[in-house]
Amino acid sequence: MEISRQDLYERVWKMPLRKLATEFGISDVGLAKACRRHAIPTPPMGHWTRIEHGKASDRPPLPPAPHRDTLSLSLEQ
Repeated sequence: MEISRQDLYERVWKMPLRKLATEFGISDVGLAKACRRHAIPTPPMGHWTRIEHGKASDRPPLPPAPHRDTLSLSLEQ
């Protein structure tokens, strides 16, 4: 599955990696590795708990692409 860095960045900050990974058919660890490889910031530990309790959580901006603006997610990652 091809997805842009910007789209993946937006999706990781709207839904926990575990749930999002199932949509892509990969593990949450594989999705986290893909995010690291493509310099996509992911929510820190405790982020979703803070959101659940109505507290704010900082969201870093998407840095420039180190490789390219699209990435491919597959079971091999």
